[in-house]
Amino acid sequence: MNFRKITSGRLMTGLSFGAMFFLGLGVTIVGAAAQNAGISAGEVGILLTVQNIGFLLSVALAGGLADRYSMTRVLALGSVILAAGFGGFYLGQTFLINAVFMFLVGVGIGSYEGVTDALIIVLQPHRQSFFVNVNHFFVTLGSLIITLYLIFLQMAWRLSMTQAAIAVALLALFFAFSEVPKDKRKSPGREGDSAAGEPLRLSPALFLLLLAMICAVGLELGSIALLTTYLVELRGFNEVTSKVGLLLFIGGVGIGRTTLAALIRDATVERWVLGFFVLAIIATALLYTVAPTTLLYILAPVAGMTVSVLLPSIIVLAGRWFPHQAGTAIGLVKLGIPLGGIFLPLLLALATQVLTLQKALFIFPLTAALGGLSVLYFVVPHDRCPTG
Repeated sequence: MNFRKITSGRLMTGLSFGAMFFLGLGVTIVGAAAQNAGISAGEVGILLTVQNIGFLLSVALAGGLADRYSMTRVLALGSVILAAGFGGFYLGQTFLINAVFMFLVGVGIGSYEGVTDALIIVLQPHRQSFFVNVNHFFVTLGSLIITLYLIFLQMAWRLSMTQAAIAVALLALFFAFSEVPKDKRKSPGREGDSAAGEPLRLSPALFLLLLAMICAVGLELGSIALLTTYLVELRGFNEVTSKVGLLLFIGGVGIGRTTLAALIRDATVERWVLGFFVLAIIATALLYTVAPTTLLYILAPVAGMTVSVLLPSIIVLAGRWFPHQAGTAIGLVKLGIPLGGIFLPLLLALATQVLTLQKALFIFPLTAALGGLSVLYFVVPHDRCPTG
């Protein structure tokens, strides 16, 4: 029997949005369900580290595999792996086995991060920036929905994982029977990169962009992972109200990605990134040190908004600084996404072994400060315009 391939650009763009929705679920589920599943702060750090190792390997490989074979086939394979990870996570109580399933989750969502932006750029050549921003908004939406859903499910949180596994398996089927139209398989703008004929040199600018991305992602994912534990253990919240706090933080990220991003202009993007890193220093310092409950409900969304635009803005900055090798530069800088997910949770897990949780949480404003310092290079005037 011959099946007709799906070639609709709109449908495949929608599938990409769906994939990023489940990416958001994947990065949030450990932190959101930690109290229900009895996962300690140290175990949260280990699980997220394992997830991000899988994510890192997948992001590094997915782009090359997509160029060699097919974007939709790579996404189909990644969806199958993610469905297995979701379906098996915490079916049993053996921590090592659950860490393996979390590794599979990391591999699956890493394929989404590594391929969907490139797929959307091919499918939407005239509104690339808009659709890429919407693509990343669906990550926030996924985080928001799973947190809200778990508030209602409570101890039946495993049900959400089973449902997610079924939905991702269906997504795998759609990707398996999808194909990018032949007239869109060559991404616009790549000819200029090839014409440059020079490999991308490792430079201070590239290293600093990678460092800034690591800090930006660490701030966002670290807060998503540890916020509920912090609110329960140090601020007296219960399982429901702690998730409300997480919901407000993720909501702040979503609001920032849909409103603040519209204010940023490409020509001055480095100044905006620096400014938001400075605001993140203040917001995270207050969020993790201020005791009154009412203020925490205000500080959580504010902190989310300050970190919301960092990731996409750093991607734009990489493209501006290396215009002739933008694809390669952005791909390398995107390695900071899994590295950031590993760096801060692992650092927190190690810090809680020798420090109190309250003292360990000062890592958040320190990380924001390091990110701000890494962006200063791009704010200080240079002898020439960025050309890579």
